[in-house]
Order: sequence, then C-alpha cells, then structure tokens
Amino acid sequence: MRKIRARYHAAIRKVRHSEADIVNSRFATAISDNRHRDFWREAKHLRCQRKGMCSIIDGLTNSDDITECFADTYRELYTSVSYDSADMQVIRDELNKSLQDCKTESSLAIRTDDVMLAISHLKPDKCDGNFLLYSNHFLNACHDLALHISFLFSATLVHGYAAGDMTLCTLIPIPKGKNANVSDSGNYRGIALSSIFGKI
Repeated sequence: MRKIRARYHAAIRKVRHSEADIVNSRFATAISDNRHRDFWREAKHLRCQRKGMCSIIDGLTNSDDITECFADTYRELYTSVSYDSADMQVIRDELNKSLQDCKTESSLAIRTDDVMLAISHLKPDKCDGNFLLYSNHFLNACHDLALHISFLFSATLVHGYAAGDMTLCTLIPIPKGKNANVSDSGNYRGIALSSIFGKI
C-alpha cells in the first residue's frame, strides 16, 4: 500500500513540475495536426485557470487578522537590520553639506527632459498599489504631464519637503512556489508596489 501511495505522489509531483511542457506540447500538437477546436479548448482552459487565495493563514480565518499577521511579519523582517547612530549622523552631515553647496535655486531645478527620460525607463503595466496609478498612465501621457511633474519635483527640492505619498509602498504577499503550503505565512514573500512618482 505504501509503495503504491509513494508512486502516486511521485507521479503527481512529476506532472506538476512538467505542467508547462505538457501544456506547450498539447498546443503544438493541436496546431501541427490542424485541430482548431482542440487548440481553442486548450487556450480557454489556460485562460480560465485562476488560483484562489487561501482563506486560512497560520490558523487565522478573519481577513483583518490575516492582514495584521502579515503586517507584523514584515514589520519585524524589515526592521531587523541594526544600524549605528554615529554612521547615520555622518550620512546626515554629508547630505546637509551637499545641500548647502547648492546655493542657487536654479541648481535644484528638474528639467522636463529628465522627467521624460525617467518615465521612458518605467516598466509597463506596473501598479503603485496605493492610488491604482499604473506606469502606463505616465508612459502614454502627453508632454505636459512631464512638465508638471518637473515643477513638482523642483518645488520638492527647493522647499525641502516631499509628500508622504511619494514614499508609500504596498506590500503584497505572494506564495514562494507552486507547491508551497499557502496556509503558512512563512511560505510567502513580500513584493513591494512602490509609488510611481517615487520611481520617477
């Protein structure tokens, strides 16, 4: 009985690992044999595959409790690196000195061309996670948007103040692998969705 069960689980693991190859092989066979119905059936099946989210994490079932669980995990993780106060003060002093060297406001001006160049380096279809702004909004916008953003960034440098929204990011937990136990918070990695303005 144990041998049969072991062979069964081994076969399941093998199919999961080679799932992409099996799907690609079915597509290729349907195209080469000119079987259009089979091709579109496979395409529909692939398109309709949606992985549901696990409703139990670390034994918690309430969505607010699950959110707080991940918040505590990432708060502990991202504040776990120690730092030396003296080193931080040296960095602050260097920054303050470099800011004092910029005596004229013209040296703090951000050009529209710089903003347009930064926007052109954004990856498409990326969301900021907070205001539901997508990088495509900036990539496909007219020249006037870059002009206004350059005014905003220049004002930020001149007045020495940046809006908190520019530094916000949203952490999204995603499973570490296809076969990971999704009910354990330790099997998730945090992906940060940063502000698009911050990226620019």
